Amino acid sequence: MTLSKGWTDAVTIPSKHFADGLIFGESPRYKNGTLYVSDMLKRCVYNVDQDGYRKTLIESPHSMNGSGFLPDGTFVYSSFFEQKLYTHKDGTSSLYADVSHLMTGYCGDMEIDHEGYIYLDDIGCQPWHGDLTSLGRLIVVKPDRTSYVAAEDIHFSNGLVLDRKRTTLYIAESSSKYLTAFDVPSPGRLENRRTVFKSDDPKSDDDAIDGICIDSEDGIWFCFIHQGVVVRRSAEGRFTHIVRTGDMPTACTLGGDDGRTLYIVVNAKPDGSELFAAMGEKLTHGVVQTAVAPFPRQGGA
Repeated sequence: MTLSKGWTDAVTIPSKHFADGLIFGESPRYKNGTLYVSDMLKRCVYNVDQDGYRKTLIESPHSMNGSGFLPDGTFVYSSFFEQKLYTHKDGTSSLYADVSHLMTGYCGDMEIDHEGYIYLDDIGCQPWHGDLTSLGRLIVVKPDRTSYVAAEDIHFSNGLVLDRKRTTLYIAESSSKYLTAFDVPSPGRLENRRTVFKSDDPKSDDDAIDGICIDSEDGIWFCFIHQGVVVRRSAEGRFTHIVRTGDMPTACTLGGDDGRTLYIVVNAKPDGSELFAAMGEKLTHGVVQTAVAPFPRQGGA
């Protein structure tokens, strides 16, 4: 059984096309009227304006994935295979932290708190190097750029968000189909690991959660990559709203003038192909869709 029975009463929100031209989009972030989107396979980061026009912000010899902003507004991104973090400021990218000594797999998504602590996925497995099963970790990079392992035994760590009080960290575990929570008693310190959501059928890929984002009411939007839907789960645990994207919703974020625009990166692959194989051959293509969310992002616009 898939989770679709759980959102029978969810309100459907229509989506519309916003931007295209991606090979495989990831990690949308919004700041000061601009959407930032990583393209892993083009090895670049785009800025997309409010009319959907994109321009290249960063070009790199390395595949990029997760991203975010330090408290001073500096853009940070992860180098997927290289296992390093870079900052980009005034047109120049600079090494911020080398976490290769801690990583077991590829660099995934990230979340950055108000003090500059970076919570970074180590997805554990290395699909393009023949490993589909190894467990991952959660790495913390401190403001002084030192780093350490904060949690282990995570099943393909993916989307990460902090709640509005910055006292709970949520992480999507794609392989186990869990949403896992940690208490954050102080920045960078994780305690009381627990499962707050799990699939009815953990053996089914249908319920895998990819990217997530969180709103002002601590409702979390889940990208169910294999079901072609993005669904909001309230802080009380109810599925309240659903956006049907078609293809594969991979990551999402809230932004726009009022903070209520839900930006969804949607990727597609040839019918019948395996995802990582299609990505390796650059047979995928991605777009950005938008929908009007019921609640704004944390902190408003």
